[in-house]
Amino acid sequence: MSSLINAGFEVSLDNTTWYYITDDNRQPIKIAYEVIEKTSRMADGTLRRYVVARKYKITASWQNTWSSTANTSDGNKGGAWLKSFYEANAFVPIYVRLTVASVNTQSISTTSGFTPTEVVASPYVYTNTDTYVPSFSANQSGNMTYYGFITNFDYEVSKRNIKYDFVNINIEFTEI
Repeated sequence: MSSLINAGFEVSLDNTTWYYITDDNRQPIKIAYEVIEKTSRMADGTLRRYVVARKYKITASWQNTWSSTANTSDGNKGGAWLKSFYEANAFVPIYVRLTVASVNTQSISTTSGFTPTEVVASPYVYTNTDTYVPSFSANQSGNMTYYGFITNFDYEVSKRNIKYDFVNINIEFTEI
């Protein structure tokens, strides 16, 4: 039995209407941090660091993906749609939602799966403390929503056809 995995990359203008972007030939989504800080050395040589905020940078790219939405295998928005979305909303803050496998921090244990009472009762009893939440589960804890600007967008036509193009896309969002 197979089940569909939710789209990994979505955009929205109002946080209610979401546009799913195709996963065809999408490269791994990169989530990086930008730390806004002031660092300086004191007279005695010690280092002082004042961290103002930590903001996210989300980068996604597609290699040789369909420009036409009609040709995508998952029925989600294609490269030409994403290009027109960027052109219409380049200076408008937008929402980005990522569906990824995530860590459920509610059940993290530092005892490697054993609680002290279980170790005393029986050394062979193991409690599953798996913190992995798959992205295709009904639990929506795998969704992460960010609010930010599109800070970089590259659109390159790599192959031409009569009805559609194959395109390479790079897009970067920076959290507000």
